[in-house]
Amino acid sequence: MTAGERSLDLLIRNPVTKSVLPMASKMYIDGVDDLSEAKSNPNAKIIENINSLGNITKQYLYNYGVKAGEKGVLYNSNSDFSKKLASSPELKDFIKANKESLLKKTIRDWDFEFKGLTPDKAERYFSIQHAKLIEPYIDQNNIFHGRFIDNSDFVKRNPKTPVEILKAIPNNFGYGLQEKGLYKNYYSIFDLLIDLNNE
Repeated sequence: MTAGERSLDLLIRNPVTKSVLPMASKMYIDGVDDLSEAKSNPNAKIIENINSLGNITKQYLYNYGVKAGEKGVLYNSNSDFSKKLASSPELKDFIKANKESLLKKTIRDWDFEFKGLTPDKAERYFSIQHAKLIEPYIDQNNIFHGRFIDNSDFVKRNPKTPVEILKAIPNNFGYGLQEKGLYKNYYSIFDLLIDLNNE
């Protein structure tokens, strides 16, 4: 790493950052330290072989840019990460706007973009930013089911405005490490379960 990259690396690993942005910090560490955070998480499972997943999830991951042989992490619905995404206003708004379709199981997938640097939104922006919701539905007990999938494959950005430059720092930092082989791409699957009777 360059001196600048090492400074950012230390900043992301800092206990303060891990307490304020735990999801973003731990997912970054997983990319540079061989999924060390996920391996110590009782609610996460390392996926060594994509063929161990169901055909629908596997096909969506391939369509999302995951390559054969890549490792991944499956976070169950009890994981802190899945709970954070399940309680996000973006997902709640989606469910509210599409409840009838979700009850009829007519939505196969939906693209999400998490944006914003406010304290509430920064965690989702810095950790996954873009994700695809797959197989969402509401069952007869008014329970929402679904899965978010994400692939940590960075693409270089060329920002022009000061705000764009600030927002591009994490992505371009990850891209730089990825190109040097210091960050290993992996995919994430977040199982979602929401009791809508309590909403």
